[in-house]
Formats: sequence, C-alpha cells, structure tokens
Amino acid sequence: MTIELFPALGVALGFAVGLVVHEFVTHLVAANMHDPSPRFQKRLTLDLRQHADMLGTYVAPALFIVVTLLGSVPEFYFAYGKPHAIQGAYQRGPMARVVLTAMSGPLAMLAIAAVCFQLTGASDIGLLFTFAGITLVSMVAIEILPMPGRDGGRVLARLLSPQVALKYEELRQYEALFIIGVYLLFPGAVRNLSSGLADLVS
Repeated sequence: MTIELFPALGVALGFAVGLVVHEFVTHLVAANMHDPSPRFQKRLTLDLRQHADMLGTYVAPALFIVVTLLGSVPEFYFAYGKPHAIQGAYQRGPMARVVLTAMSGPLAMLAIAAVCFQLTGASDIGLLFTFAGITLVSMVAIEILPMPGRDGGRVLARLLSPQVALKYEELRQYEALFIIGVYLLFPGAVRNLSSGLADLVS
C-alpha cells in the first residue's frame, strides 16, 4: 500500500482554507448588506471553530483525507460549515444582492483554486497544490448546486414564492442527507462540474 502524503496534505489544505474563506467572505458580504446577524453570531472571523459543523467540518474531511492518504481518489470532495448566520429578511432586496451574497463564498474559493493550479507541478509541493485546487473546486461545485442549505439553494429559494420558499428552507436540516445522496447517486455529474470549474480557473 502506497502512502500518498502530499496529496492528503493538499486535501487537508483545501478543506481548511476553503471552509474558512467561504464562511468568512459570505458573512462579510452579508454584513456589508446591512445584515447584523454575522456580527451578532460572531461569524465575522477566520477562526474555523466559529463556523464548524461536526459532520461537515471534521468528520467528512477527515474521511476524505484518510482515503486520499491511502492512495484512493474519491469522485469528488465535500465539506461544509454550520448554517450561515444570514437572515432572510435582509435578503429581500434586488435579486443581484441575493446572488452576490450567496455566490461570494464560492467565488472566493475559486480564486484561491486558481492560485493553487498555478503552483502545480511534478514535485511533491506541486502535487500538494494540485489536490488543494481539486478539493476547492469540488467544494464550489457542491455549493452552487440548488440544494437546501447550499449557496445555490439560497438563490433558488429567492426565486420561489414565499410559502414554497419557507417549506424549501425547512429542508436545510437535511442538508447532509442531500449531499450524501448526490455523492452516491450523481457522482459523475458533480465530478464533471468540478472539472469544468478547474478548466475555467486553471
């Protein structure tokens, strides 16, 4: 059995940076849109512990890191923090405001992935950055899907009627099940989306 140390370190780096940047940027943009929730709930920080969800931030990334360390490459990687401290009442303005708030985190992660892909190469460090970039684009692919609890789902909810949107948002408590379902049933689609994002920024 081959131990793939640097790919595993790259996955760990991608998760750590991606989670922190995604949460911080999303809440920063929301706060600049006059939503007081991020400051009140102490989410305007680079401290990952303030954003952490046990399953999405610790358990799932740890499993992916171990699998990569043992020489396997999953169809895609995913991780997520606890629900955003964003209040819907402050997102009732123009659609552009909703999209900007929701997509700010994924766009920030894509920007970091672009840097990682510029640092790839045949060396161990290049391999580390390759897997960091792969991890980041995988996380972005999951975030932009129209699933409850994900950023794409927040945009979709804004397009629905208030009654339907309320029911849709209630499904957010099952976000882990939705992500696992996508992982099991549609891995190829997410992998292709991740590859497209990687091609876009590399």
